[in-house]
Amino acid sequence: MLIIAYRMFFPAPDGQDGADTVLYDPAIDTKPTPPDPLPVIPGALEPGPAIQPAPFKGTKQVYFIDMGHLEDTKGKQSPVFDDGFTLKEYWANHDTGARLGRYLEEAYGWVEGRDFIFTMKAEEAYDTTYHELLERVNRVSEISTEGKPKFVLSIHFNAYIQGKKLKWTAPQGIETWYQLGVTKSKRAAAFIQSNLVRDLARPDRGIKVKKEEQKQFFILRKLAKFGITVVLVEGGFFTNKEEAKYIRQAIYRDAIAASLANSLAALEGLNPTICL
Repeated sequence: MLIIAYRMFFPAPDGQDGADTVLYDPAIDTKPTPPDPLPVIPGALEPGPAIQPAPFKGTKQVYFIDMGHLEDTKGKQSPVFDDGFTLKEYWANHDTGARLGRYLEEAYGWVEGRDFIFTMKAEEAYDTTYHELLERVNRVSEISTEGKPKFVLSIHFNAYIQGKKLKWTAPQGIETWYQLGVTKSKRAAAFIQSNLVRDLARPDRGIKVKKEEQKQFFILRKLAKFGITVVLVEGGFFTNKEEAKYIRQAIYRDAIAASLANSLAALEGLNPTICL
């Protein structure tokens, strides 16, 4: 089965449609056109009875999809676009994670709750009383996976703040982080990073190691102590004006989700089925 990547999922903020207002901007890009139908092969035999594939029996490890930040997390937003729109990171994170979950289900037959688990519910992103970092870590550490190893994929977008005033800055590109001393995390980070750079054709900032003395990346620091494989993806800079235009588009976030789905499936020894 071949799935062509392009979906619309997480609702835009402020009740906006998302498909034709916030996510699609004629000044940024044109709407994608559906792929042409597959050509008929001359002389090909008529297909026989459909053969149902064997149901997927489950992954070897359980994947926790972690989407960072809340609606009101300070500093996690872009400068103002020319049209007055401000891109908040929580929204891009959650939309990308939702798309990833759907691809894992539809392309690979994975089951939410058995093969992959979200560390945060969509409605919690808007809850000002929710202690997101601690709750996310606790869910990963406390949920039983019946002896299967745990793998955490944390989805983020990057920022480079220069001075006290929020403004557009130059850094751009994709990078992937892992915790120092966790060998499996380093290998997985390198694999996921190479696939993202290839699939999205964005600058490669490489894999980066989170050292013990660094205070940022709470998820990496805390979960590594449990021996859990954790990889944190930064899918581009929302403080770079040109790259923020990509992040703003549904088709870009969808491509990230599709690339991540293919990478996780490959880690399970499955052949990629999503065409980017």
